[in-house]
Amino acid sequence: MERPVTIKTGETVPHGCFGQIASIDITRHYYAGSDPDSYEQGYFEVLEFVNPPTDKPKVVLHVYSSIIGHTCFAFQSVAEALKARPKRHPSTSLYLPYNGQVPDYTGRRLPWFYKHED
Repeated sequence: MERPVTIKTGETVPHGCFGQIASIDITRHYYAGSDPDSYEQGYFEVLEFVNPPTDKPKVVLHVYSSIIGHTCFAFQSVAEALKARPKRHPSTSLYLPYNGQVPDYTGRRLPWFYKHED
């Protein structure tokens, strides 16, 4: 997917055959999923947030791996995030920094921009 898509707060952000609920207005600038036959399932996406909290980035490269979980890298611009994205779904090297960038979030819990189950 290479055409930007806007998702409003409370709407579902699709990820293949499942999705997450947005906790903030999001523009998804890029999305790619893993090969359905691969051992490790996942996706990566470049997201831009409308009015994020002051302590959160405006743009992230979000990578999900069924083995590792979520990894997010903050960027100053959509162009920088698009340039840093992998050309295909990466494997367990997700924790390696992109272009020297260290992730600002890693873990199994959903990142702040997706609604957490109560």
